[in-house]
Amino acid sequence: MTAVLAPVIASERPSAVWLPGATVGKRLDATYYAVDFLRLDDVVNRHPRDSVRALGSLLSDPRRVLYMNTDTYSKEELSDGVPFISGVDIDPDTMSVRWDSVRRVEKTMCQRYPRGLLFDGALLIKVKGPNQLAAYIERSPKPTLVSGTFSMAAVKEVDPWYLVAYLVHDYAQSWRTRLRQNITVEFTPYDELAEIPVIVPNDGVQKAIGNKLRKAERLRQRSLLSQSEARREIDCLFTVKAATDDVPYGWMQARELEEDRLDSWFYQPSYRNMRDGVAARSDLIPVSERAALVTQAVDFSNWPTADFEYFEISDVDLQVGTISSKRLSVSDAPSRAKYAVKTGDVLVSTVRPNRKGVAIVGSRDLTAVCSSGFAVLRANDVRTAYYLRACLVHDLSTHQLMRWNTGATYPAIDRTVPLTVKIPWPADDVVNRIGEALKRAGDELDEATSLLSAAQHYVDALISGRLDEGQVIAEDRDIEEWLRSNPVCG
Repeated sequence: MTAVLAPVIASERPSAVWLPGATVGKRLDATYYAVDFLRLDDVVNRHPRDSVRALGSLLSDPRRVLYMNTDTYSKEELSDGVPFISGVDIDPDTMSVRWDSVRRVEKTMCQRYPRGLLFDGALLIKVKGPNQLAAYIERSPKPTLVSGTFSMAAVKEVDPWYLVAYLVHDYAQSWRTRLRQNITVEFTPYDELAEIPVIVPNDGVQKAIGNKLRKAERLRQRSLLSQSEARREIDCLFTVKAATDDVPYGWMQARELEEDRLDSWFYQPSYRNMRDGVAARSDLIPVSERAALVTQAVDFSNWPTADFEYFEISDVDLQVGTISSKRLSVSDAPSRAKYAVKTGDVLVSTVRPNRKGVAIVGSRDLTAVCSSGFAVLRANDVRTAYYLRACLVHDLSTHQLMRWNTGATYPAIDRTVPLTVKIPWPADDVVNRIGEALKRAGDELDEATSLLSAAQHYVDALISGRLDEGQVIAEDRDIEEWLRSNPVCG
């Protein structure tokens, strides 16, 4: 009898298994039949055959377009260019496009590659490179092109948002890893992708799970719009622009020198011009007048629980100003776990301030610990905190922070520097209005995160056969009503 020797991955025993020849399909590589991947078959076989569909049967008009000589530009470099979605533009946490960071290509690319144009209701599945991502585009800016990093298709006979939730689950991602043909470039061709088995529940469950993603995406878009409006208002309040380096270097008076800074970086013309412009403004105040620096180090010997939520600089979402945490045991606390933080604290990254790594500790993390790489600012009012955060990511504030950089390879600032940044402070009612709008935007992002988590939990329960369908559908009634009252923006 013909048999195949398949390796076992992830330290399983025995180290290899014999497979009857009858179980071997068109794939003859041993990795495909690794024990961990054979378990994927076991999961599918536990579900009724009529509830499992091949992914390809749920898609129509699939396409993947390869581009030649593709030069991309930032929005500032090519303001009238066409957005060009690449693999780095999909947020793995929200399964959505980070539109603000999408680069541009020349308009002529639309005529050269019409099949690459994004359409409303498109499903994007990343098929090249690491990080197996998927996103559903309910409505898109026109025109937009999609890179060859993705397979793009319309969705049929299944709720598209449910399908996204399923495709980003660990189970579906393991299938994509199993079907991958080229280990070097991590590429999954469409023919293989189309074979991924999709567990398809009844319409009510599909819709209930999909609606969680629908609401999350609309909350996220609404939040981003509110933040954009607040940024425009704060920009008007600043009015002074960060100066450029178009002034030639020259002699300085000795009295202009700071006692502790004698380096040329600190005295670049742009920084000196900015300093003079800020000093001339009587309506700008230092952050220290509205927030205090948290300096007390955490004492883990008196920590009330066995674990804690931990914030690192890499956890900051630079686009929306939120920060995610990871749960660690107290015994595994890293040496950089330094300061206890609370809801409403403003965390300012002291490393590479040009990246604008400033975030608010959200309501989901009542008490946590952050890395020593942050300066922790605590305001008296949460609305003030949100206003401060919005001011600290303004270009002029970033320029003020960057002036105090030390170190060329690993630029950083002292933790006290954010307190010295001068920001506009209009009437209190204006600050409170802007801060309240930003807090509401933050709460919407928190709710969106919770909805995405719940959707993943239900997909997990579905795959493992533990789903309470009645509970899922009952929970959907309020979401369905909210979606009717809050239609997708045009």
